[in-house]
Amino acid sequence: CSVYVAFVLGRTGGGATDGELARAHREEGAFVLDIPENLMEGKSFDWLRAAREKFPWATHIGKIDMDTYPYLHRLLPRMAANRSCVDAASPYELVGRPATYCGGRCEPYAGHCAMRECHGQLRAADAWDDAVPVGGSEWYFFQGELYIMSLSLVQEVDWKPIRGNEDIMVSRAVETAMRKLKSCAVFRRLDGWIHMSHRKR
Repeated sequence: CSVYVAFVLGRTGGGATDGELARAHREEGAFVLDIPENLMEGKSFDWLRAAREKFPWATHIGKIDMDTYPYLHRLLPRMAANRSCVDAASPYELVGRPATYCGGRCEPYAGHCAMRECHGQLRAADAWDDAVPVGGSEWYFFQGELYIMSLSLVQEVDWKPIRGNEDIMVSRAVETAMRKLKSCAVFRRLDGWIHMSHRKR
C-alpha cells in the first residue's frame, strides 16, 4: 500500500503575493488547482474532481486539514481490515468522523449503509473518544478534518462546486449520489488521526 500526499492550492488569491504564490506552486508535492484559493467556495469539490481525473489508479482519495495529523500506522491497517464485510455492504466507502451537531442548519445524513456487525472492524473499538456506529445513529455530515472515499464513490459524485460550509456540502453531494444510485456508502469511523480541535477538549 502506498500513500501519496499533495498540498492543494488555488492558482491565485489567499492573501499571498505573486512571488509567494509562485514559490508555493514550485514546492515539491504542490497540486495547483486552476481556481482562486478559497474557503467555503468549493475548493474541496474542485480537488476531488481533479483527483478523480488525475489519479484513476488510486483505490481511495481523501482530503485532510492542515491541522490534522494522520497516524498511518493505525489508519492503513484499519482501512484494510475486514474487507469482505465492507465490500459486501456496498462498493462505496467513506472513512471519516461524523458530526453529531449541526445547530439546526441541516437534516440528519441519510446516505450511509445500515450498521453491520463486522467484529468491530467498522468502528474503532480502541478509539480515543466514543466510536460512532456506521449506521443507526443520528448524525449530520462528515467532518472536514479528514475524509477518505473509495475511488468508486468519488467517481459517482457530481463535484460541481457548491458554496457554503464545505463539509456539509460535500456530505450532501455524496448523499445525493447515493440516492440517485439507490445505494449507500459504508461509513467507517477508524480514528487513525487527530485534529488539533481534539486537543482542546
